[in-house]
Amino acid sequence: MKKLTTFAIGMTLALASCSNDNDVTDNSRHEINLPPAQSEIVTSQISMAFDMLRYFHAKSGNDNFMVSPLSAQFALGMLMNGADGNTLAQLTDALGVTSVSELNSLNKLLMSELPKADRKTTFQSANSIWLRKEFNVLPSFSLAMTDIYNAEATSLDLTSFEAVERINRWCSDRTKGMIKETLKEPCSDETVFLLINALYFKGEWEDSFKKSDTTDKEFRNSDGTKSMVPTMCDSNHLISYGNYPDYSVASLAYGNGTYTMTIILPEENRSLESVIEDFDLQSWNDCKSRLSKFECSVELPKFKIESNLAVDDFLKSLGVEDAFNPFKADFSKLSDTQTFVSKAKQLTSIDVDEKGTEASAVTIIQGEFTAVGPGPQLNFHVDRPFAFMIEESSTGAILFAGCVNRL
Repeated sequence: MKKLTTFAIGMTLALASCSNDNDVTDNSRHEINLPPAQSEIVTSQISMAFDMLRYFHAKSGNDNFMVSPLSAQFALGMLMNGADGNTLAQLTDALGVTSVSELNSLNKLLMSELPKADRKTTFQSANSIWLRKEFNVLPSFSLAMTDIYNAEATSLDLTSFEAVERINRWCSDRTKGMIKETLKEPCSDETVFLLINALYFKGEWEDSFKKSDTTDKEFRNSDGTKSMVPTMCDSNHLISYGNYPDYSVASLAYGNGTYTMTIILPEENRSLESVIEDFDLQSWNDCKSRLSKFECSVELPKFKIESNLAVDDFLKSLGVEDAFNPFKADFSKLSDTQTFVSKAKQLTSIDVDEKGTEASAVTIIQGEFTAVGPGPQLNFHVDRPFAFMIEESSTGAILFAGCVNRL
């Protein structure tokens, strides 16, 4: 079965942040030691990250996109606390866990410890639940939202433009203005809750690029066209590098090396689609284990991506079907009122430049009443479509993943 797993960062109030202080004198790595059961969940999330890349790349029309497996995991983890019966079983299977408490424990740990991993890298997670006036959630669900996810609950008229303004402002504030318009219009009369997770990341390269070395370079797009794009260049850039029959891999570190961006670059005769189609957990772990540090010539395009993706059908492809079915959904642990999930979407944004990377994600789940070794000079020149991952190295948790097909 496909598993969705370390796939979230849930729902409300800012959970933690790590200050980006350039004067930090002691920035040793903060290793996060997970027990075996939690490590298995993170392992499942890595498989899920590639499932997401394949699914949305197939639907992208060769457009650029990015997803956040971690933000989705936290949001779905919150939802799972309100599920029961077959609805719960489908969610636990998709998330790669055996129980709600197992995922709650992992999510709480990640939300607490990830901000401490690198004092020069900012990581923030925030959760919230927005409720229709006079819609009550059960005390047990409310307690989990507060104690596990630090989620703030707000009751208001979800059909009003005031609600749109307040929710958009909340999301914008928690993503440092990167995602300003989460909702475009008021919710329907049937909407009774919104579960929202916001995630924000900002990291400076361990080995930064000089702006003076940035120059326009040719980039070959997926459709065969060519573009001249600002490209960061460094003839002696420190990376972890590996070369394989169909692709090469480079990992660029942020801050103290805890967080990294890993780029998968297909060989000249291979398409990005064909490479990620063959990627799985084993190949990912294999290529990472064989990376070695080198100083090499690196050319990396500066890029920005903004995505707004509906994740409903993707979750259904994992077997999460009952949650979206008004006649089968069982959220009896959330409220006495029968509800189902009407929408699930994720908005993401990333900006990569000479200094580092700023990225954010907002995941929204909407519920409604039920209607019914060094050798010769190495070259890693990113001049064609590529995929990327941003992960926390001690756990392997993937925060963001994306494909760049055209620039």
